[in-house]
Amino acid sequence: MFKFNIDKKAIDALVDILKKNDLTQIEVKDGRKSIKIAKDIKLQSINHEIKETKNLNIQDKTSKDIKEQNKFENAIKAPMLGTLYHAPSPKAKTFIKVGQKVKTGDILFIIEAMKTMNQVKSDREGT
Repeated sequence: MFKFNIDKKAIDALVDILKKNDLTQIEVKDGRKSIKIAKDIKLQSINHEIKETKNLNIQDKTSKDIKEQNKFENAIKAPMLGTLYHAPSPKAKTFIKVGQKVKTGDILFIIEAMKTMNQVKSDREGT
């Protein structure tokens, strides 16, 4: 039978690192031994209703349309396809709000892709 000695102080230290650095998982390897600790994150998905439009009016672009396009020039785009979450849990405060100033490195949202939660951080400052 295989015997595995567990250092409870080391596990407690890893859990503290996980919590203090807002990580979802941590893994440590030492030779042939390894330990992986992960948080179980349950996030509320956001459903959007899509309404069908029967009549589409095609118009030439006006200066108003161009200004509207320029409004989103500095937008940060999602790096992958997945389910977007505005907060870490259903009852938690959202990461950011519309019009809020953000700094480089601020968490903007989470994207769930293939059952993995990926934090998307700001790569620049702005509003």
